[in-house]
Parts: sequence; C-alpha cells; structure tokens
Amino acid sequence: MRQVARHVWVRELLEGWYEEKEGWEPNILHTGRGPVSRVNIIGSLLSTGDQTVLDDGTGQIAVRAFEAIPGLNQVEMGMFALVVGRPRMYQDQVFVIPEIIRAVDPAWGSHRKNALGKVRSPPQKPTAPTPPPPSDNAAEHVISVISGLDVGDGADIDRVIEQSGLGLRAEKIVNQLLLDGDIFEIRPGVVKVL
Repeated sequence: MRQVARHVWVRELLEGWYEEKEGWEPNILHTGRGPVSRVNIIGSLLSTGDQTVLDDGTGQIAVRAFEAIPGLNQVEMGMFALVVGRPRMYQDQVFVIPEIIRAVDPAWGSHRKNALGKVRSPPQKPTAPTPPPPSDNAAEHVISVISGLDVGDGADIDRVIEQSGLGLRAEKIVNQLLLDGDIFEIRPGVVKVL
C-alpha cells in the first residue's frame, strides 16, 4: 500500500531524525508533524552547481532524481514547484527522492504556508536502554531503575523492565525483590522501594 505524502516544511525534514526499517516497511523521518515516509512540499526549485535544491522559505533540501520523473520536463529552475517524494538520509544529510515534480502557481505556496502554520520541532530521539549490569549487581540495578522512575507515586513495573535492559530476567528480579520485601507494590503494576 502506498504511503500518504504528508505536507511538511523543509526545516522540519532537516531537523527530524531518520529511522531505517527492516524488510518491506518504509523508512521513516520523524518530524514535528509525526513520522513521514513520503512528503509533499511546495517551494522554488534552484540549481546549485551539480544538484537541484528545493527552497520553501524555511530551508533548502536537495532533490536527487535517479530516474525519469513525471513532470520534470515542464519545470525550469527558479519556478515554483510541487515535489512529492521520499525523504532519505545519506552521510547525515537529508534529501528527497522525487516521484512527481510539477510546476504550480505561487499562490499555492501562500496557501500551503497558511495551512501548515509554524514550523514544529521534532520529537526527541529515543535513547538506548541502559546496558545490563553484571549479574551480581542486577538486583541493585533494578532497584536504582525503580528509584529513578519513581517521582512520588511509584514506578510502573513494565517501564522498570523496559528501562532496566534485562528483558525477562528483570521480571524475575522484580518478583524476587517483592518476595524479599525490598520493594512493595502500592497498587497493581506499580512498585516502590522501601
């Protein structure tokens, strides 16, 4: 199934973070407007030496075509254009592989500007879970994770297991800590350190 081409600002693409997926799942660029695998951008097409860039007023992004693109012969450099394509990243630089390039009236640029509004900041890139500690300190590690997640009303067991980086072993450790009395369950699924 073809992915929806989302309306975004160029700057949102440049500030987003790229996630490569495995198999047939499309790669995603995480932006302030959510994850996108296809984009729909309106801006001026410019030529900078050996590459074409699209400038929408918030930034410039390279447009790299590796095959014939429908509508490309009707667009000249400097014209206002609609570009539909897939964002990609190579050597920490985001670019768009166009599927469609079409000349549009500059009034569409004003309309898009009003529709999109302000540039939105991208979500934070998730951090890798804490590396698992040596086996003799695993219980202490789980207790420190519980203490770190507890802001007064306890720590969710599922988040403790996820943040510990111990997988199924963390669940066994939490159960043992509960039996030993080192931690207690203040309500179902929520624990606190004594």
